[in-house]
Amino acid sequence: MALGAMAYFSALGFFECDVAGAAGPVAAIAAAATLMESLPLNHWLDDNLSVPGTAALLGALLADALVLA
Repeated sequence: MALGAMAYFSALGFFECDVAGAAGPVAAIAAAATLMESLPLNHWLDDNLSVPGTAALLGALLADALVLA
């Protein structure tokens, strides 16, 4: 779904993006967020904060691989 949204906004001209090249980083971000969601850390860390935080952190670290400006 994320790749579809990236392709859609790239086609509309909001940014330039190689959707095929972004598939790996997007899959890595999704896998890390899924792993964070599945960890039993409910007592120490709220998953409503940790999952988006994980995705945002990895998205920032992998930004060069996701968007070609």
